[in-house]
Amino acid sequence: MTLLSPLTQDLVENFFPGNMETSKKMLEEKCDQNLPFCENETPKSMQHIDWRDLLMWAEFGHDVLAHEIWARLVLGS
Repeated sequence: MTLLSPLTQDLVENFFPGNMETSKKMLEEKCDQNLPFCENETPKSMQHIDWRDLLMWAEFGHDVLAHEIWARLVLGS
């Protein structure tokens, strides 16, 4: 189990004021180090860019075929 960073705790308290402890426990137990490619991250580093952010930045996050369209554009086909 990974403890939440102080910032994440503040956000949980802000968004789920009546369910703070339940929400905190769920995040600590179910969303800690079971994310792909994030096994060695710390609570603080999990607040920054991960592979899902990268997909959104690359504009691949709205279409499951976006990478194929991009490949065709790059290859000129």
